[in-house]
Amino acid sequence: MGQGKQFDLLFTAVEVKRLTKKHLGSIVDAKFKHGENGINTKQTKLKTKNRQLTVYTASSTNSFKTTYTINLSKFEAEKAAIMIYTDLNIKAQEYQEKIGIFTSHLEDECANSRLHGVSIHELKSLAYRHEQVSGFGYIDGTVRIYINGSKEEDKKEVLTFFEKYVDTTEYDFKIEFRKNREITYFAKLENGSRINKLKTSGKGPKGYGTLGMFLEDSNGTYFFTTCAHVIEEDAIAYFPDDNTKIGENIFVCHPNTNNNIKLAQKMDFSLIRVCPDFDIECKLGLKSVHGNFIKGAIFKGDISEIFGRRLYKWGATEPFLQTGKCTGIEEDGFIHIQINTENFAKPGDSGAIICAGSDNDTALAAFVLVGEWSERKDKKTTYVVYKVADALDIVAQMTKATKPCLCTRTLTVVSAHNLASANRAIASSSKSPNSF
Repeated sequence: MGQGKQFDLLFTAVEVKRLTKKHLGSIVDAKFKHGENGINTKQTKLKTKNRQLTVYTASSTNSFKTTYTINLSKFEAEKAAIMIYTDLNIKAQEYQEKIGIFTSHLEDECANSRLHGVSIHELKSLAYRHEQVSGFGYIDGTVRIYINGSKEEDKKEVLTFFEKYVDTTEYDFKIEFRKNREITYFAKLENGSRINKLKTSGKGPKGYGTLGMFLEDSNGTYFFTTCAHVIEEDAIAYFPDDNTKIGENIFVCHPNTNNNIKLAQKMDFSLIRVCPDFDIECKLGLKSVHGNFIKGAIFKGDISEIFGRRLYKWGATEPFLQTGKCTGIEEDGFIHIQINTENFAKPGDSGAIICAGSDNDTALAAFVLVGEWSERKDKKTTYVVYKVADALDIVAQMTKATKPCLCTRTLTVVSAHNLASANRAIASSSKSPNSF
């Protein structure tokens, strides 16, 4: 283990004596320096209320020793005791910390010893000899055996099998049916994720936007939506954490595009193909007001149907989730909606999907958030949006990304580098030797 070498001996009577001499000596030196009363050259018997310290000093002119008797007041004695106690307390805390470190090292070495690992490996090898066993683990000191069966008799059968070969009383055994585990990925991309528009910027609200939803084409290629003023034509989208590439723009639609699209005057749309520098998990679907992912649906009705309904959105700027009630709506080129929640959206939320209602099972995607407009005479803020349904109609006509991903699913998009490596490996393995 080797950790014990780092410890000094715990303080003993010698250590206490050293500290006593140190602190009483400092008081005595001060009394000598200032010539205070209480210093006698003749040793006398002190009163019981006083404390006595005898100090021997050698004269520089002869070999005689002069004995001084130092009378300490009760205050001076208490002062010395406090200083001694403080030093001892500091020492005790230091040793307590060292003992804690030593104990943790000791626990690690006991739990991870080679002998311990061999025992677990032997149990694992034994477990997989039984046809019913589908999984094995060792968690918190418990041997966990997972089986494919569904009856209690199956558990007894596996336990009986183990009892033939090992003493099961030496371990805490737990035999369970195989679990259907729902894996929670550390998803990098999802509804409401932050998307940086420049590799070296994104700290300010004008440097980033929000991921709206995912789309898929017939070839299994994935895309996501945001605003055209966030990711412009042919531009690259970047991660805010490490400035690596997320994807690249393949299509934009806004009032200045020259593509003869009828609805372009009321759009600010950008479609990004997911092609990251590194493999990335994407979480499909839309979020509910509670933050969990639920299946989605597209609102295709008239905008007047939104008046009076509850709305919510997940954006890239804190507080991320905002909810409110639509108290006004109008259409003049873009759609303008009024919501009774102050700061329903903030800079950086551009591209966010605004959902209608508060259904816990289905998210009704109604609008894409563009920005705000506050030049009204009544100085009330309205939010500039366009319909999700209109954007999807344009995408279906102009690109191959025809299918919005409204299901709840998590998938990994492989980087171009890893995909090329995999393709080379497949090509290499498919080659056969020449026949003679």
